[in-house]
Amino acid sequence: MNVRYGDDTMVAHMAAEKWLILTQYFPPEVGSPQVRLPCLARELSRAGKQIRVITAMPNYPTGRVFPGYERRWFIRDQYQGLRVDRTWISANDGRSALSRIVSHGSFTGTALFVALCTERPDVVFVEGQPFTLGLAGWLLQRLRGSRYILHVPDLQLDVAEQLGFLRGRTLAMARRFEDWLLRCAWRVSVPTEAFLDAMLSRGVTQQRLTFLPNGVDLERFRPLPPNQDLMRRFGLIGRRVFVYAGTQAHYHGVDVILEAAARLRGRDLTCVLAGEGPEHAHLKQRARDLGLDNVIFPGPWPHDELPQLYSIATAALMTIRNIPVARQMRLAKLLPALACGVPIIHSGEGEGADLITQYDCGQVVPPENAEQLALAMLRMAEDSEYRDRCADASRKLAELKFGWNAIVDRWLADLEALPREA
Repeated sequence: MNVRYGDDTMVAHMAAEKWLILTQYFPPEVGSPQVRLPCLARELSRAGKQIRVITAMPNYPTGRVFPGYERRWFIRDQYQGLRVDRTWISANDGRSALSRIVSHGSFTGTALFVALCTERPDVVFVEGQPFTLGLAGWLLQRLRGSRYILHVPDLQLDVAEQLGFLRGRTLAMARRFEDWLLRCAWRVSVPTEAFLDAMLSRGVTQQRLTFLPNGVDLERFRPLPPNQDLMRRFGLIGRRVFVYAGTQAHYHGVDVILEAAARLRGRDLTCVLAGEGPEHAHLKQRARDLGLDNVIFPGPWPHDELPQLYSIATAALMTIRNIPVARQMRLAKLLPALACGVPIIHSGEGEGADLITQYDCGQVVPPENAEQLALAMLRMAEDSEYRDRCADASRKLAELKFGWNAIVDRWLADLEALPREA
């Protein structure tokens, strides 16, 4: 039996498969996994898979369980037609290493318990953030015969080492544990080409390695006319607006935007830093210390409303710290901005920066260099022809490479082409 999706024909012997997506992070939270995984689930459903999600009680990034979910061990929920089983977690705001370990361990335990007490999945897709969740995937593979896919969205241990969060014996033990989880997985999937090389260097065989890049909903995220209500609400009429939208974590290095804004005082330019995260309070205090009246913090911004926010943007700002692992990254927040037809100013290195340069979607400046970032913002604000050319290139790149439909079809075809016993 064959099933046709668009112009592609895929063998449907796996059409009735039951897939379990195991993830600590899921809507109504905001963040990269919370955006990516519902899109992945939707496309898997379109391909005939039966999808169920096991996730934690929503608490990210504040570390406080959302209203309506407090003091609950288990809730059967729904999100966009998906069955979502939510389990208890020891919530925290991510500022303490010990509290993060306790939080990750608590969810791994409760999620495994729920998975073992409910129907057996054929395939378990583990969102490996934290990577310890792979332990639950391995146990389901051993105890219930499920095939376990470990998705590696970030090189977390490399980041932790290079930022000084982990070192010595603790780091060595964590690496051995992660290597073991990678060896045990039926398949390992990664979102960037650089991560493919990283996994090969860690001993993952080519046969078990698959490429699942981040994508974007091209129908929902598209260029829009400037939202005048937003401009009036934030007092931005007559100003050029630069938008950073996403998690404000230490490794993002968002401080450089504040330093650039300090250099641009007195001009009709405003930086909008939408989102939350571990660095949010620090950034707001830093802006107050610098006396910045050209930076605003609107707080959490619903992902589905990003097209409205980007409609007022002269350019989108992407930042990442000057650490070696950044050169292997492609920031997920890049894709909605591209789809909305917004030029990109990228402070940092990596695959995202390479794409911007290759497709002329904006400007790349050295990481943590406020002077160069400020100059790039000035150019984008003052050269409307250049800005419009970059905007057109952004949307074209999104259409060329990042539609979810094509990404998931290619990934499923890759999975189907490999032996099940690999």
